[in-house]
Amino acid sequence: MKLSDLYKYSGIICFISLGFFFNQENLLASCNKKNCSIENKYLFHKKLSGEKLVLQKLLANLFLETEKNDNQSETSKNSFDIDSDIQYFEGDIFYAEGNVVVKISNGIIRADKISYDQVNKIFIAENDITFNKGNQYIQAKYAQFNLKKSEGFLNEVYGALDFANIEEDLNITEENNNFDFCEADNSDLINLPSEVSLLGSNNLRFRNKIGVDSFSINFSVIDKWRFKSDKIIIDNKQLKSELIYFTNDPFNKPQFVLRSKNFSAEIVKNKTQYKSKRTSIIFDNKITLPIGSRTIDKNSFDLRWGLGYESKDKDGLFVIRNFDPLKIADNLKVDFQPYFLFQRSLLGESNAFRLKDSSVLSENEKININFWDYFALNKKVEGNLLGWNLNINTDLKTINPDRFYDAFSYDLSLMRNLYRSNNISNNFSQKCYESRSLTQKSNNFNVDLGIYSAFDKDNIYTANGFKLINSYNYSDKKLEKKYLLTFDVGTYKGESNSNKNYLNSLDRYGLTTTFENNFEILNKKKNVENITKDYNYYPEIINQGIKIRTKLGYGIFNYSDDSSQSIISASVGPEFTYGNFKNKFFDYSVLSIMPEYISKNGRSPFEFDDFEESSRILFGIKQQIYGPLLLSFSTSYNVDNNSKDFGVFENKKLSLGVSRRAYSFGLVYDEDQKSIGLEFNVFNFGYNKNASKF
Repeated sequence: MKLSDLYKYSGIICFISLGFFFNQENLLASCNKKNCSIENKYLFHKKLSGEKLVLQKLLANLFLETEKNDNQSETSKNSFDIDSDIQYFEGDIFYAEGNVVVKISNGIIRADKISYDQVNKIFIAENDITFNKGNQYIQAKYAQFNLKKSEGFLNEVYGALDFANIEEDLNITEENNNFDFCEADNSDLINLPSEVSLLGSNNLRFRNKIGVDSFSINFSVIDKWRFKSDKIIIDNKQLKSELIYFTNDPFNKPQFVLRSKNFSAEIVKNKTQYKSKRTSIIFDNKITLPIGSRTIDKNSFDLRWGLGYESKDKDGLFVIRNFDPLKIADNLKVDFQPYFLFQRSLLGESNAFRLKDSSVLSENEKININFWDYFALNKKVEGNLLGWNLNINTDLKTINPDRFYDAFSYDLSLMRNLYRSNNISNNFSQKCYESRSLTQKSNNFNVDLGIYSAFDKDNIYTANGFKLINSYNYSDKKLEKKYLLTFDVGTYKGESNSNKNYLNSLDRYGLTTTFENNFEILNKKKNVENITKDYNYYPEIINQGIKIRTKLGYGIFNYSDDSSQSIISASVGPEFTYGNFKNKFFDYSVLSIMPEYISKNGRSPFEFDDFEESSRILFGIKQQIYGPLLLSFSTSYNVDNNSKDFGVFENKKLSLGVSRRAYSFGLVYDEDQKSIGLEFNVFNFGYNKNASKF
């Protein structure tokens, strides 16, 4: 099952209890024989069953069609059971009172009282309403449905939704959502991890994620959300709530809350659309960050406004505005992101452009600018095209048409999975499971085909080709293994490695592969099964001890001018982890040291993919400073005597941020790229209990 987005389920799941109440044809039980005759029992059953389709349509329009089980017997489909202290009729109204328990398809509904008006077609449940089915839990104070008008409401609603098991628990078949695919399915095909691990600092094409783009929340990664609302209304094909809250934190008081005002879900052109006129993120019940109105049709969203810094194309500090994507087809959408280049506008000049009519290899020159140079534009097209995941990123460094000669760049990727085999022991959703922090045994193997195209990207003038990507991932409590093998065939045009004023245009045939292993050799303290409320600063139990990390990489490329290059890289080293990250001072430290040996043969005719051949030592450190404040630093030290950079620290990255149980964010500075980025995450806990209302 694909989990399209949190709002889709969270706003509507409140009604699952009542949805299954009617949708399973096992609606209400027989009357207590002391209070009604067999004839009345049969008449009530018949009349209420006749209204099933009305309520089923109402709920299905807002939720999803329930899957029909052809193997289920007619007796089973029409069976139902209800226990209560009292059951009786008063005129045309059926009542069940006192410890009402309705058993439906391995689920249980409880209430103090239920009633059904056969004439006015009104169903009511009152006081301490709860619904349990598998790992799903919902409670409400009062629920009422008018089957004549196809409307109803619930009061004082609270629930916990376990998306890892929702398909099994609720027997849901989701409408195909072509926008729901893993970030991994949209890989940067020109710069896959296997290549990056073999490339040095001169080659690493950094893809900035700053400002608004980094403040995204991927709902598909979170298995369990809690929600609450004073009132949720169903009005035919629309669901509404004036105010609704969501949290991924399993404990009270929650550290991370989404607050949505004037929330609605409705059917538009046979697809459900979800809107919120005012949405805010609340951090630790202290800081509220408004993110504006939302139209949600995917598993993530971005902030409306953001700040960022990038020097090469945007001349420094900028402001970005994010809008709701526009659908250009049933399965394609386009997203426009305009930039106001704040620092460029203050300076009145730019270093982001070469002179007009100069060579594409010319260095950028300082030029005077006008009003239209204050603005830049990014356009993204993504979706599904004939079974392929499509992603197109187009950048305009300025909207000034006089500078379009050096303003435009794009990259395109088409990805299609040819084979996927997943084995996950804890029933996590197989889709996108690689992004989860799993502690139980899992393994997966994928074969993907990718087609790519690029123009004026990262020292590549043009690129067109395809890649066959084989990946394998394995993890258990002590061992993590990753394997990636990539076959690449493409035609490239880029700066010559021997002549900086010349563009090479050549075919390239390549193979790259990496093997990574992380093995735990010492565990200071046996982990407990679940995180507790005492863990305020980290989303999982700290695995104190020593790990040995190994990495082996190999790459070979042949070019149509008969040149070639090959490289082998090997690294091994320890990673030390100490502390529980529970106390306020220096209670969490991670230190990693990895010497890396590199051997290279041959040389690339291109500047952009000439492998770095200097051996080095990789260093990384994470350190709690105080409370949630976390400092991270990584670098590499050149130990190659024959290198001009011998004894130089390279690839320096510094991060300073806040780490909490439910979320984290931090600023990242990349010295080589002269860029500042923002990292933001919400965490998944795999928590299997139902906390009290927050």
